Parts: sequence; C-alpha cells; structure tokens
Amino acid sequence: GQSLETEGVFEYDPHLSGESSVNRFVPVENQDKFGLTTWTLDGRLGFLDVIYTGGYLDRDVESISDYTSYTHGGAYQVYYMCNGGGYTSQTQCWDPTKQYKDNTKASRLTNELRVSTDADNRFRVTAGVFLDEGETNSEGEFQYFGAVDAGFNVSSAPGTLNGVPVRGVNNPNGRGPTTIFVNDFTRMEDQTAFFADVSFDITDTFTASIGARYYDLDFNLGGSTGSSFGCKGSPVPCDGTGFDNRVSDRFEAIGFFAETGDPSQMDMLIPGDSQNIQDGVAAGTFNINGLKSNGDANQSDTILRATLDWKVTDDVMVFGTYSEGYRPQTTNRNAGRAAGNQTGVFAGYLVPAVAVSDELTNYEIGMKGDFLNGSMRLNATAYWSEIDNLQTTRFDPTNVAFLVFIENVGDAEVNGIDADMMWAMTDSFTLSAAFSVLSSEVTRLNPQLVGVAVPVGSDLPFAPDFSGNIRARWDFPFNAMEADGYFQAALNYTGERKAGIVGNAFFAEDVTRQTFGVASSGVKIAAEGGTFGNLIDPSTGQPFLNGRYVMDAYTVLNLSAGFNKDEWGAELYVDNATDEAAMIFVNTQDYHPRVTTNRPRTVGLRLFFDFE
Repeated sequence: GQSLETEGVFEYDPHLSGESSVNRFVPVENQDKFGLTTWTLDGRLGFLDVIYTGGYLDRDVESISDYTSYTHGGAYQVYYMCNGGGYTSQTQCWDPTKQYKDNTKASRLTNELRVSTDADNRFRVTAGVFLDEGETNSEGEFQYFGAVDAGFNVSSAPGTLNGVPVRGVNNPNGRGPTTIFVNDFTRMEDQTAFFADVSFDITDTFTASIGARYYDLDFNLGGSTGSSFGCKGSPVPCDGTGFDNRVSDRFEAIGFFAETGDPSQMDMLIPGDSQNIQDGVAAGTFNINGLKSNGDANQSDTILRATLDWKVTDDVMVFGTYSEGYRPQTTNRNAGRAAGNQTGVFAGYLVPAVAVSDELTNYEIGMKGDFLNGSMRLNATAYWSEIDNLQTTRFDPTNVAFLVFIENVGDAEVNGIDADMMWAMTDSFTLSAAFSVLSSEVTRLNPQLVGVAVPVGSDLPFAPDFSGNIRARWDFPFNAMEADGYFQAALNYTGERKAGIVGNAFFAEDVTRQTFGVASSGVKIAAEGGTFGNLIDPSTGQPFLNGRYVMDAYTVLNLSAGFNKDEWGAELYVDNATDEAAMIFVNTQDYHPRVTTNRPRTVGLRLFFDFE
C-alpha cells in the first residue's frame, strides 16, 4: 500500500528566468493512494510444473491542476471571461483563473495459469491462460472563476438533460456556478488470452523455439461530457444541455450501425454527424470495425514469436528472434464529430471512433557471452522494427474539437543496437556500462495528418540517437566496523530528442510571444519541412512552418558510499551531483512550451535490514 501527497509541478516555464521558475494561478496538488495485492501458487501435477498467479489493484487519485492557460490559444478567452455576446466582442473581462479538479478511481484484477514440462527435456512446452479485468472511473470538473461575472448562468450540473443527470454524470446535485465543463467517464477493459511456447533442442548446442498468443479484448468507454455552451447571457438558469455529449449513447448508436447497417439511432443522437459517418464508412476513411451495439470495441488477434539459439561455446551464445506486439485499440468520446475548421488539411476530417491497434514487427540478432575467464559479461543486440498505425494523442480545439482524442498517425521504422557489459577488473573493482544507438523514421502518414504531424522521413519523438551509462564500484573491507564498504559513481547520458509528433512548435512560439510579451520561449526548435496546417503566422503573413521543440542532451552524475555488516547496512548518496537541469519532456498542452525537468541535486541516507 502507498499514500503519496505532492504540491506544485515538476516542470518550469522556459519563457521565465531560470530553470525553476513557474507561473501558476492556483495551488497544484495531488493525492494518490493505492493498494496492490499479488499471490502465487506453484506446484506439480504429474509431469507438469504448474504456476498460478494473480493480482488486484485498487487506486484512488484526487488532484487539482492549474488550467488558466487554456484560453491562451483562441477565442475561448473572450467567450468565457468577457462580457459580450460572441467570441470577439467584449466590454469588460474578468478573472481568467481556471482549475481542473479530478477524482479517478481504478481497479484491476489479473489471473494467470501456466503449465510447463520439465526444463531438462529436449522437447519443452509452456502453455497457459491470462485473464485481465480493469475499470477506471474518472470525474473531472473544469472550473472558470470569472465565468459568472462574464454572464454565465448555470444552476445545475453540466451534463444534465431536462434537469436529470444523464448516464455517466453521477452527481445529481449542482456543482456550483464556476463549473463550466464536466467529464464523467468509465473505461472498462476485459481481456482473455491463451498462449503457448514450444522449444526443441535440435542438437546439444542448437535450440529452436516458437510461441503464439491469442487475445480477445473488449474496451468500453461510457459516460458523458457536459458543458455550459449556450448558457452565456441566459436570462433563466441554464442546465448546459445544448452541447452535452452522451458518450455511452453515442457508441451504442454507432455500434448498432456497425452491426446492422441501420443509421437510425445515429440520426436521433447525432444528426449533424450521422451522414458524415455514413459517408466516411462507405469511403473507407472512418473505421467502425469491432464496435458493438452495447458500445464495446472488440479486437482479437494472434501474435507470434520465434527464436533460434546457438551455443557457440560453453561461454558464448548467439541468437535470432522474430516477434510481434501491439497496443490495444481505443475509442474517442467525441467520435464522428466533424472538425470545426473545414478548410485546408482539416476539410472533411472526423474525429476517429476507433484508433486501431498499433502493431510492432521486430527482428533481432544478438549475442550473450562471458569472456576473460568469466570476469566480463557482454550482451549485444541489433534490431529492426516496423510499426503500423502508430497511435498518438492530439488536443486541437482551434481546428478540430475541444476534447483530447487519439488517432493513428501512420507507420514508422526503428532500428538500433543495444549493448551492456559488466567487468570485474579486480577482486574489488567492477566496471559496468551500457549504450543504445537508435535510428527512427516516420515512413507513412495517414492523409488527415499531412500538414499536422511532422512529414515522412522525420525522427520519432523522444528517441535519442545515442544514450548510455557507465558505473564504477570499488568494494573494500571496512575494518573499523568489521564490515564491507563500497564507493560507487554512475554517469548517465541521454542524447538530443524532439518533442511530440505534431509540428506545432512555431505556432506555440507565436502564442508565447503574444501572451507573455517575450521575444521567444528560449527552447530550441527544429524545422521539419512544410507548413503546419493552414494557420497564418501574423509576423510573416504566411502559414506557420512545421516544427518541433528540441530537448537538449544531458548528463547526470550519481554518487554513493556505504557499508554492509551482517544483516544491516547504510548508504549515503548524492543523486544528480552536478545539479543538472535536464529536459525530460516538452509539452504544448496550453499552447506554449512547458518543460518537465528532473530532480535537482538530492542528498540522502538509506538504512536497510535483511530479515532473512
């Protein structure tokens, strides 16, 4: 069990001075409690080894986040914060402070039963079944402190219908006049998988293995999104039903169409989108495969793995592996909504109902070996990977929709070499190291992402060309305490990376200039070629260039010294000894860059005791 409470943010605003400067308008806090229980039973039935294992997770997270910068990106600032009827006219503007309150409860139950034959047999089999059930309930309130002064008249919870909470909005009471937007969702996953692996020693030194995993997965996203659109300037209390998004009903209607071809339920629920969905399905540009009339999105498939191992000597083995993998498909709460901007690259775009699985095909060759009379262990692998239908998230309220959605970008390739080494140079001095050399590339874009995502040929995000680490440890007798002492130093290097796959950096830089009155954010931008959508840069009169923020390379040094005596020990450590402020992540969720950084120099003392 664990209980965690934090205050503040783990990021800084680069347009301010220094790498610890942030600008937030509400206290940011997070409370995260979870309990995790696992159990294992192993034994033998006849000639079979049997293992059963299970686990249950129960987690509750409550958080408050600053949301003030949401209205930096467009006309919503005038609509929510200012008097006046539309998105451009105003006579007076009010408090722009906004916050997001979230309460998420999650549970997960897993069970696996696995049987295997004797590991000493020439022919060996492992087989089993895996069951996984998960449910996540998330309720979030977007609170706009100046909305009432700006003319909003909301008397009951957004997400009601004729004063009655719709399915998914489970709070029947009014949430207060500042709550302008509500998310209330339940996500459910139910997976059954069967797997088997067969290995055969062709000779004493040559082994072949092949395995398969069949899975059947149901994913359900239900609930509702409620907003106060249409409640501005309302002379009577408004319940915010005009733009209510009843997600459960939406997916049941689309799923009924997928199963029967009958669009009548969509006509009743989403008349503005129904014909667009039908046209998209007919044209093959809108995927509803696997959707059911109960709202479930079902997928099933079989993935394979095959390996050849050759023991060249008693100390060296080489291998080759073919493997497949996937990330489950998911659905979007605003499925089928047409993009708000119907010009240029956004013309005809519909928010996907289903973001299909992105699938990985991987090829590896490698070696594992002991050298120098067993004092050095060296492992190395070269791999070639292909990714089909890469998933990504997008938040584009200016052009598409004011809800985050997931879509398939296209295809990509990743090639690289990984290696690690451990060398006992003497009885008391050990040197270990590892490195990764990586090459990645977007090889295909889905048509609706051309001009939005980075173009074909671009690197994948967060993928450094080189990263590595080296660690040295000196063990010595600590005679004063009749203990074993040690010193250790570790150096970790991560190369330059690019942030995100949407090329909106130059656009975000313009928002930063106009919002904060600075020349630039100070974060480096890499131009990727082409333009970003059809948004016009006011400084040039031309479309914004397509570009991404660049996260600089960084090196972190960790030091430690300690001793072990019988069952107990102690360690003094200095993590990030040089106080390096690394760029771990750059996000533009609020239309301007924010940099997530690492822990500063941290000094601590660890005490430990072995009860065995």
